[in-house]
This record gives sequence, structure tokens and C-alpha cells, in this order.
Amino acid sequence: MTDINGNFTLNLSTPNAKIEISFIGYKTQVLAAQSGKLMAVKLVDDTELLDEVVVVGYGSQKKVNMTGAVATIDSKTLASRPISNISQGLQGLAPGVTVTNAGGQPGQDTGKILIRGLGSFNASSPMVLIDGVEGDMNVVDPNDIESISVLKDASSAAIYGSKAANGVILITTKRGQSGKPNLTYSALFGWSKPADLMDRTTSAELAELTNEAEYWDAISQGASPEQAEKRKPYTQEDIRKYAEGSDPYGHPNTDWYDLFYTGSGFMNRHNIGMSGGSEWAKYRASLGYVKQEGIVENASNRQFNVRTNLDLKLTERLKSRINLDFANTLMKEPTDPISWSNGDAYQVFRQVNRISPMVPYKNEDGTYGAIADGNPIAFQDLGSTGDTDKDYLNAFAEFSYDIWDGLKITANGSYNIVNRSYKLYRKDLQYNANKYDGPIRLTKSHTKEIRRQGDILLNYDKTFAQKHTVNALAGFHTELYSYEYDDAYRQDFPSSDVTDMNGGSVVGMRNSGYTRELAMNSVFSRLKYNYRDKYLFEANVRGDGSSRFAEGNRWGWFPSFSGAWRITNEDFVLGTAFNEVVTDMKVRGSWGMLGNQQIGNDYYPYINTYATNAKYPFDNKVSGGAVQTENKIQDISWEKTTTWGAAVDMTLFNELQVTLEYYNRKTTGILMQVNVPNTYGYPGYWDNVGAMRNQGLEVSLAWHKTLGEVQLNFAGNFTYNKNEILSLGNVDVQKDSRTIRMVGKEFNAFYGYKSDGIFQNKEEIANAPKYTMISNDRLIPGDIKLVDINEDGEINPDDKVILSSENPKYTFAFNLGARWKMFDLNLFFQGAAGVSRYFTDEFYGEFNGDSGHPSNHWLGRWTPEKPTNKWPRASKFRTYNLPETTCSDFWLVNTNYLRLKDIQVGFNVPKEWLQAVHLGSARIYYSGTNLLTFSKTPQGIDPEAPAGWGAYYPHVKTHSIGINITL
Repeated sequence: MTDINGNFTLNLSTPNAKIEISFIGYKTQVLAAQSGKLMAVKLVDDTELLDEVVVVGYGSQKKVNMTGAVATIDSKTLASRPISNISQGLQGLAPGVTVTNAGGQPGQDTGKILIRGLGSFNASSPMVLIDGVEGDMNVVDPNDIESISVLKDASSAAIYGSKAANGVILITTKRGQSGKPNLTYSALFGWSKPADLMDRTTSAELAELTNEAEYWDAISQGASPEQAEKRKPYTQEDIRKYAEGSDPYGHPNTDWYDLFYTGSGFMNRHNIGMSGGSEWAKYRASLGYVKQEGIVENASNRQFNVRTNLDLKLTERLKSRINLDFANTLMKEPTDPISWSNGDAYQVFRQVNRISPMVPYKNEDGTYGAIADGNPIAFQDLGSTGDTDKDYLNAFAEFSYDIWDGLKITANGSYNIVNRSYKLYRKDLQYNANKYDGPIRLTKSHTKEIRRQGDILLNYDKTFAQKHTVNALAGFHTELYSYEYDDAYRQDFPSSDVTDMNGGSVVGMRNSGYTRELAMNSVFSRLKYNYRDKYLFEANVRGDGSSRFAEGNRWGWFPSFSGAWRITNEDFVLGTAFNEVVTDMKVRGSWGMLGNQQIGNDYYPYINTYATNAKYPFDNKVSGGAVQTENKIQDISWEKTTTWGAAVDMTLFNELQVTLEYYNRKTTGILMQVNVPNTYGYPGYWDNVGAMRNQGLEVSLAWHKTLGEVQLNFAGNFTYNKNEILSLGNVDVQKDSRTIRMVGKEFNAFYGYKSDGIFQNKEEIANAPKYTMISNDRLIPGDIKLVDINEDGEINPDDKVILSSENPKYTFAFNLGARWKMFDLNLFFQGAAGVSRYFTDEFYGEFNGDSGHPSNHWLGRWTPEKPTNKWPRASKFRTYNLPETTCSDFWLVNTNYLRLKDIQVGFNVPKEWLQAVHLGSARIYYSGTNLLTFSKTPQGIDPEAPAGWGAYYPHVKTHSIGINITL
């Protein structure tokens, strides 16, 4: 017990004792006991806990005083990862934020970001602001980022109105500080390889499988065993030659993966930053460069970044911020060998998966082997690529003036332009005497996006009687967005040395172009009240007027309210036994409404459209004219998202931080095309008729502990989200081949038959219900057995049920960290559950002659000698057995997973070592990405792979070495 001045005496049993002194809101001090001496201990505020500032809409505030749902992301984590874009790096770093990466192509943004579920049938991507200006997060160098905030609920995002319905990601870049110049350098070198390619059959195995498929298909068609034997195309001699490799041109066994995945996968990233300044002027400038080679030839990405941030104190009351940033990217991707697909790079990966090993890479005379769709390696050899060159420029200026104590007016403006040029030059190719792919073709396109925006803000911040803090904000926002597109195409170039558009023939040429514009004006206000950091309240309202809607419906108003009670600041809690366990506790709740106007590329959904290519007969001749092609309604308006939630933030034992949060998010008036009868004469029109709900639970944990010289930390998050369709307008169900939209169920759920293994004998077939998609007398052992759900004696579409979804119900991540002296170790795990994927026949490999390469999964097929319930019999035809023909849970893949997303081992060079070379600090580290994955997915299927036929750039494993230096 202490006296009134805090003095106390301890009687200790050991002379080497250590004293640990702690208090809520202050950093813990550990001191060696000094016998008989007076010790004066001064605790320092734990600024990380009490004064951690979080960037929010049009401002910032202390994290402990937050009333809305805002997550912060450690920017250091992004800077040390070998990522090709920031969207990939956000995966698993914040509760409620789901990122699905569809592949690992350099420069391609394959990350799909959802905040608290799918918010609309239309656009569901969050708004991204970089230093207050809407932009592309992937053009920002991770080393330039100071902080990232994610606004997840309506109360925190309502200040941004109609663009914030799907959440907001705020990226703040680093700025200069007063003092001498500070120079930093970071470098990262990495090597990538495919994470898991599907094992595929050899030519000998394929020959045996094809014989078997032909045999069983003949049996199912009523042929006798003797007749079926004659259908087998390969002799035992053929199979022997394929296996031995004795006839490499007549009986080849081509390893297409070995030929295709020859890229180095090398990545190097560099960033130089300089900052400094005085009281009157502060600066930070940086130069970044990244070059990433693909795991295949002709795939790469190169990016330059230049950024300058200035903070000027022009007078005692007038301040200014100026930002200028520029980025240039050049992404190269391989072109496909298919004439009709117009250069889609993903077709290359499709072709290398499906081309048969029985096709030689090159023939004996040196010409290329080829199938009807060509030879994917041949186009790699030619070096034909699709090149995307993009320039990004953003200029921002802001001036703020302190009118009097607590009252400030701010005005800012920005100009953002993105120029994107695409060039696809496809050379012709004479594969062999029987196969020519041509002519030479050139496609060029250009897009230009310009965004001009400005804000005027009036802010009042004042504390009265040291108890009442009031912050009020009022503002006006205006923006104009324009989009231009042009493209041109020509073919029949005289030579591959001629690459200008004028060199092509005018026969078959085409060109097109269009311009679109959007404008929006907004007014908004916010009021925050804080009573002694105990009772917290915030209210927002924003009105948006958009040119996307007709007059009379252009304006939408979006309010929000939130409040919090910091219980542990109450006198009746301080010093109690409860307070010893729960050292900090805050409960909060919120309600708010947001709008959404994003409905694809239809910038004028209320204006009827006309085609000018109509033909009309007048005076015995045909004349040109116009015809109305769509009939649109005038009163469409905003989608509205209403969100409410409740949460508790706690710190236990002054060590463990816990947040529990429930949210309920309902979107009404979703814009969708209404089904109309054919007699209407036009396609369905857009109307505000859809509705959807997302509700869920978020949990986050953070723990820090020091044990002697070892510092330990843990951080984790878990999210559960339930999605439900509430309305589809004038229908209750919308179906396609494999998914369904149904009122009361989740969006785009997989819809098909339940299966019950495989028919093992003719007796099971005789007792089976009647199959309507195939005659029962054509069923044979080895076929998939489907379930008669409604027990009407038939297998028909009435037996289809909802099976699963590709949207995960659960996402989770956790980080384990330790530091000892100069060394640090971090393990970051990330995963998802309650999620499935559905892949087609082509993904697993078809028995389709030269255009089929079955996977090794077919080696575990059903046969009379090895009956199984895991894989059906071999079949060459697209019977009901195969996933493309009949959607059933037999082919549904459980893609739950836990992945070691990143492991880092670092060495912080001691300062005494650095003095000789005049360095302030240095850290060297190793990073490994996607090294381990725990999942029940079949071999060769990445749990994050996009569903379908396998036309995607594979996920990669990366090993990298990095260094961070400060002068």
C-alpha cells in the first residue's frame, strides 16, 4: 500500500528480484530492485494504446474514442511481402474483409475484395481513397504507405455517402517530419514457382484410359463386349511405344508443363525515400521500382513510382498540403494460339492444360506439332504478347486556414488522369504443312479516365470545462468523371516486321469508340461529442446528387448515428476486482444508411437507347433509320443499404485486446433487370426491385507479452457472414446451369443433384429411379448414382437442391510473432471455411483426342477390378456422369483451407555494427509466401482457384530476401 504521494516499501526474499510496475494507460516498467536505496519511477503514457490515431473520413481520431467499425492494417506487413499488388496483401489482415485471389499473374489485379459480404447484385467492391482522393490502390508502392483504415459500417462510412455502400479503404501515405534529412532504402528479391500443378497422365496412361472409355461408352450404347473391343483405338504395341519413348515422333510423350512453365519468376523491388524539413516546410519524396517476371515466358510486370508530399506552414494560420504522384506500369502477358479468342492470355493456360501429350512439341522436320486450337508453346517461342502500358498521375493541393481557436476552413482540389494503352500483335504461324494460323493481326485500344474533384470543409473542434469535447464538420464535395475508349483492328500485314496499324489491310478492319461522363455534387456534415472520454456520440448525414439518375431522383440522403460508453472510465469501476481483469472496456452501437449507384457501365440507365443501323422499306427501296432498342423507366434511384451493429472492445489483464462485433446489413432497392414477357418488345428494364441481407459476427484478438529478453505477440481475427436474398422483383427464382438465385437463400448458390456414390452392379441400376436425362437401359456400373429427393420415382430437375456456395461463410487469420535480441520471427496464417468450387470436365481433362489431357485423378476411376465410389468410369462422351453436363455434389469440391500465407525471419543489425558505415538502422529478412496449405482439395486444385475450366494463372510460392536501411 502506498502513501498519499505514492511512496511504498517492499520486503523481498531475494537480492536479485525485479519489480514490475504497471497502470492502465501507461507502459509497464520492469526494474532491478536496489536494496536500501530510494527509487523514483516515472511511468510513461502508452501512446500506442491511448493516442493511437486512426484515419477516418475527412479526418482522424483516437482509436480508443471510436464509435464506428473501423479496422486498421499494419502497413509494415505489406512492405515486407513479395506481393504484386496491394489488394493481395490485404488478405486476412482485418476482420470482415474477405479477399479472394484468383491467381498469381504479375501486374494483374486478381484480388476480389468484399467488406462484410456481398452488398449488391451489381458492384460490391469498396471505395478506395489514397490521401483523400479516389484511386487505384495497386499503383501505390507499399513502402510509401503510412496507414490503412477500413471503414466497415454505415456510421463510419456515411460521410462518403453513395460510394461507400460496400465499405471504404483509406490509404494514407507517409509525410515528412521536422528535422535533418532522413534517407531510407528498401530492397526485396524474390523467386516464384507454381504452388501446385495438377498431375496429368502420360501418353501410355492416356491410351489405356481412352481404350477403356471407348469400350464402356460402346457397352452403354448396347454393344456386345466383342463389338466394344473393336472400338478401342490403341493397340498394345502403341501403348508400349508410348511408355518406352522408342518412337518420339510417332508415339510422343510430351510434358507440356515442363515446356511451358519455364519463366524465372524473379522479382526485385526497390524504394528510396527522403524526408525532412522544418517548422515551416516538411517534405517526403520517394522513388520506387518493381520488376516481376512470370513463371511462364512473356509474362511480366514493371512499375515505376514517383511520389512527393509537401506540408507548408505559410503563416501562423494558413497551412497547405501538396501531393504529386506518378506511376507507370507495363504489363506483358502471353497471347493465345486460338484465332477466335482475340488474345485472351488465360486461354494459353487453358490450352496447356488440355493439349494431349500424344501431340509432339515439334515434328521430326522441325515444324510444330499442333491441334485444331494450335500449340501454346509455339506462340511462346514467337514472343507474341499483349502489352498494357498505363500512366497514372494525381495532383492534389489543399489549403487550410485557422479562423480562430478551434474553427478551421479547408479547401482542396485534385486532378487524376489514367491513360491505358493496350497492344496485341499476333504473328502468323505455319505449324506444319496441314496447319496454318494466321493472318498477322494487330489490335490496339486506348482508354483515358479523368477525375476532377474538390472539397470545401468547415471544422470546429473545442473542449469546454475540460469535460466536453465537440467536433463539428460541414462540407461540400464536387466531382466530374469522364471515360474515353477507342480501339482499332487490322490484319493481313505483309510481314511480322510491320507493326504499325497502317501496314494492315483495310479489308476486315474495324474501329469503335465512345465517351461517358458522370457528375456528382454532395453536401455533408458530422457532429461528434465526447464527455470525459466516457460517453461518446457521433452523427453523420450526407446528401448526394448524381447524374446517373433522372431529375427528381438524383438526390439521396444518407444519415448515421453511433455511440459508445467506456465503462472502465466510470468511478464505480476504477480500482475494482473487475477492473483488475478488464482493464479497459467500451461498448458501442451504430445505425446508418448508405447509397449505391454502381450498376456496371450503364451511366445513363434512365435514357432510352436507339440503334442507327435499322433498315426500313420506303418507295420500293431500303433506307437507313433508327430503332429504339431499350425502354427504360425514369424513376429508378439509389440502392439503399441500412446497417446496424453492436460491439464491445476490451483489454484483459492489460495484455489481451478483444473485440466482439455483430452487424446486420440490409440492401433494398437493388437495381436489376426486371423480367418481361416477349410481347413487351424490349429487353427487361432496370428497376429498384432487389433486396439482400448480410449479417455476421467479427472477433479480433491481440496479445503482447515480454518474458525476459523475449517479446511475444499474437493477433487473430475471425468473421462469420450469412448472406440472404430478400427480393428478386417479380420473380422468386432465377437459375442458370449450375447456380441459383432464390428468395430466402444466399446469392448464386450452387444448385444441382445430390449423389449417392457410384452404381456397382446391374442390380443397383435395376432398382434405381427412372433417369429422365438418360435412358436407364444405358446406365452401366461405374455411372454416378443420383438421389431422388422428392421420391417420385424419377431423377429429374425437381430433385435439384441448393448444394453449397463459393462465397465463404467463415474467414480467419492469425499472426504469431516473437523477438529475441536482434532476431524476429513472424508466422501469418489465413484461411476460409464453408466454401466450395465447381470445376468442369475440361479442368479434370477430357478424353477428346488431341484436345484432351486427363488428370491423374482418372487413374483412380471405377473399374470392375477396382470398384470405387470416388471417381466414375472413363467416358469419352459428355454423358450425365460429367460435371459439364449434370451439376451434382459429386463434383463439388470442398475448398476450406488454412494457409501459411507468409513466414518471416529477420535480423536487426546492432547499431554498434552500423556506426562504421554511418547507417542509422538496418534489417535483413527472409520471407516465404504460400509455403504450406492445409486443405482437403484434390491434388492440383488450389483452394482459391476460380471455378470453371482451369483457364487461370496458377498461384505461386515465393521465397524472397529483403533489406531495409535508414541513414
